[in-house]
Amino acid sequence: MSKAQATQKAPSPMGQEFGSILRLPILPVLATIPDEKSALHVAEAFQKAGLPQIEITFRSPASPAALQAVVREFPKMVVGAGTLLTPEQVKQAKEGGAQFGVAPGGNPKVMAAARKVGLSFLPGVATPTEIELALEQGFLWQKIPGVLGNLPAYLNWLRGAYAHTGLRLVPAGGTTLENLAQNLELPLVAALAGSWITPAELIREKKWDAIGDLAKRTLQTVRDFHERRKVGA
Repeated sequence: MSKAQATQKAPSPMGQEFGSILRLPILPVLATIPDEKSALHVAEAFQKAGLPQIEITFRSPASPAALQAVVREFPKMVVGAGTLLTPEQVKQAKEGGAQFGVAPGGNPKVMAAARKVGLSFLPGVATPTEIELALEQGFLWQKIPGVLGNLPAYLNWLRGAYAHTGLRLVPAGGTTLENLAQNLELPLVAALAGSWITPAELIREKKWDAIGDLAKRTLQTVRDFHERRKVGA
């Protein structure tokens, strides 16, 4: 038995742990972070709407402080750090209180750093080779670009090849309120990530109530999705 086969038959706790952290099958991404106060306003809007989780990307100098502030002021919220590109950022995210980390790719050094510090981690993949390499490292949950051409057909093909491994995918990008429920039905999809709740223009214009409204509508869509599934079960 190869090392990859052994990993697939006995998934590591790291892969399972990420799925246990999320409370809903959506991962709202705060990609635009002009300052710490903006992140706090968004988190407050989420809390009022009942949305319990957020990913704060490390794409600006304000990101680490914003992460720490949200963790401090909203202790019941599941807060993660996204766009982690280096081992140093992984360490910074963990020390800042992040409960999970996300990366756009599958850099082996970044994955190793996440395992070393005990940070639940969602590596990014796009190809079968990348999926297998991440599986070999024990990451059952993986992020995939949601804007790939003909994503439904690609995911259906991946299901045939990898469903037996326990692979769970989180498409990032391309999701809107209009296609949210439809995308949750796609093969292997465990959750959806994106910034449809936090568009850059609303943050720039400080329209926190509008963000809260998008959060509420998203939650209702997810509830309706689960209800339809129960009825159809």
